[in-house]
Amino acid sequence: LAAGTDLTIGGVDAGAGDVSLRASAGRIAGRADGSVDVRAAALRLESAGSIAVGTGGDAVRTTATRVSANSTAGGIAISSTGGLAIGPVAVTALAVATDGSTSALTHAADASLRAAGAVVVTATGTLTLDAASDGTSVATAGDVRLDAQGAASDVVLGGTVAGRHVTVRAGRDAVVSADVTGSLGSILITAGDDLSIADGAAVNAGAQDVRLDAGDQLTVTGVTGGDVALSSATGQILDGGDTLADVTAQGLRVLAGTGAVLVGTGEAGALEGTFATLAATGGTVRVSAAGALAIGPVNVTIFEVLASGAVTALADVASPAGVLSSGALVASAGTDLTVQAGAEARATGAGNVRLAAGNNLVITGVAASGSGALELTAAGALTLAGAAQTGGAGTVLATAGGALTLGANGLVTTAGGDVVLTAGGDLAVTGVDAGAGDVALIAGGLIVDAGNVRADVVATDLLITAGAGDVRIGGAGLDATFATIAAVAQAGSIEILNGAGLVVGSVDAQASAVLADGSTGAATTAAGAGLTTGAGGHIVARATIDPHVARRRDV
Repeated sequence: LAAGTDLTIGGVDAGAGDVSLRASAGRIAGRADGSVDVRAAALRLESAGSIAVGTGGDAVRTTATRVSANSTAGGIAISSTGGLAIGPVAVTALAVATDGSTSALTHAADASLRAAGAVVVTATGTLTLDAASDGTSVATAGDVRLDAQGAASDVVLGGTVAGRHVTVRAGRDAVVSADVTGSLGSILITAGDDLSIADGAAVNAGAQDVRLDAGDQLTVTGVTGGDVALSSATGQILDGGDTLADVTAQGLRVLAGTGAVLVGTGEAGALEGTFATLAATGGTVRVSAAGALAIGPVNVTIFEVLASGAVTALADVASPAGVLSSGALVASAGTDLTVQAGAEARATGAGNVRLAAGNNLVITGVAASGSGALELTAAGALTLAGAAQTGGAGTVLATAGGALTLGANGLVTTAGGDVVLTAGGDLAVTGVDAGAGDVALIAGGLIVDAGNVRADVVATDLLITAGAGDVRIGGAGLDATFATIAAVAQAGSIEILNGAGLVVGSVDAQASAVLADGSTGAATTAAGAGLTTGAGGHIVARATIDPHVARRRDV
């Protein structure tokens, strides 16, 4: 059926056949009397104006379960009570001439939903886009919403989807086997159960944000956005293939309901890609970035396309303050690694934590374990302006190829586990509190006081080894509380002014390394005995009560 301008349709019954409706310069409408306008297996619509298929107002009411539609100047709104497929529909009818002869009149196959305005498709059953190889696509300069409502309803995208903002919602599973593109807007895809992106398919919002939410397992590949949020309420988040990078983004948020979060590690199931900032929660978390990496909150800005075709800002879920793991946490960067101010890299319980930087490591926030080992390592400088903490039997091992600096408010604490701080360059210290544990401070350069907010060192036994300058405790030196001390000043003197008893003896501090898989490695042992200086150095050790020298070496 074709009209030069508007086409109002009703009472068309093709049984198991197909129907094509064309309004060359107008719009297509139903009778608006509540009755079925078109009975057919498949329906093809072509209009210069808007197209509405469903039950509202003068929408075309139909029993068709397969639809294609093309609106050159308007939008498309399709609502189906049941399942619906978008795919090729070609209709051929016999035209009868004035002489009674017949000839075939064909409205060629159109597999797409194409529009100038918004495209909204809602089904109470499974919503399927046929394969892209059939030419199936949803394409518009406007916004797109594809919605399969109902707990047993899936969205299966075999064809491509392109619009400004794109929203896809599935009551059960969402399967993305072809490209989904947000030309100038965000992309939102949600599934009540599993959400999977097939190898080779791309979900691309350009510089805008992407949010993928699954009730259970989320399988990801080919996702590009400004900031990208991946969430699984009760399942795992896994790699979907290697044809494309899994994630390309400025910020990446990964919230796994269960299982490990693996990013950039090369392990089976690990996500691969590029990103600058990471927020994550999961069981074990292992992350490796080829370049720089910042740990901190990642928020996404998503605009949802509503059933009306209008667009509204979607409230974001609360981002974790950084990376939180219920098991071990390992994060490494090829260059600089930063834990941002107010952020944290934390493992609860007995999970170990390892933060490793190929260049500089800067912790302005918190690096912590409940009771596991904590290792911080930097090939360049290590700056701790925030806190490094562990409890239970956990130890702290911090190593810098260059300077190791605790800021004026820096803090390193354990619940009695040992602390070993080693710098290839200078070591600036404050706020190191091992309680009943031992502390070792080892520097290739100077060891200096970094601040007066709190005591510089609290320990049972204290070992200090300085490659340059003097070792000074008390007075203008370190503010330290300890029972036994051993010290080496390789190129200077040793001055210890202690306000309590002073024991010079043997000190043996041990802190556990954390391996790349999050397990505990061999302990790093820092041991020393007595007070030793290089040539020309002097030793002054003074206490307010009689000192007892447990082991003495001549200078």
